Amino acid sequence: MLEAFYGWVEDITVYMIVITLIYKLSAGSAYKPYIKLFTGLLMVIIIMTPIAKIWNGDWELELNQEKYYWELESARISEEIYNEESRKIMLETYREEIEQQVRKKLTEYDLFLEELQITFGEDKEYGMIKSMEMVVSYENKEESNKIQIGNIAFSEQGKVSSVIELKIKEWLSDTYAVEQVDIYLKK
Repeated sequence: MLEAFYGWVEDITVYMIVITLIYKLSAGSAYKPYIKLFTGLLMVIIIMTPIAKIWNGDWELELNQEKYYWELESARISEEIYNEESRKIMLETYREEIEQQVRKKLTEYDLFLEELQITFGEDKEYGMIKSMEMVVSYENKEESNKIQIGNIAFSEQGKVSSVIELKIKEWLSDTYAVEQVDIYLKK
């Protein structure tokens, strides 16, 4: 803003120097009244230029505000779409990582994971594991690129039927902060 003001003062100063020179050169000329009229109009234009810029600047400011509003609205909508999609991807990646860890832990007990279902919390509890259901077995047999495993049954409702089941539930509970009663091991 201050630079614009200095530019305006500079324009007037240069104008005054040039006009003074022109008046000196045309001192006895018959065209002097026409030169004064032309230079007077030029002086008005030079003086009015910053005012016109301010007026146009306000108009541009309103247009910029509207443009900014639409950019913000577009960014907000894009963020909502991105957040929803990224949440799905993040939960799926988290679920896959948990599955790998559970598979690794089960091999310590000579067990194999057939299926794992995880229920995640919503809103404030987003990403927290609410419950886990898994199917495990003692054998790992390949059949048409799919692992078919003989099932081993674990109890439901938190009743522990074996030491292995208890150890697995304790590990899952400690590792993923899931209540043992919310961990179901099935055939």
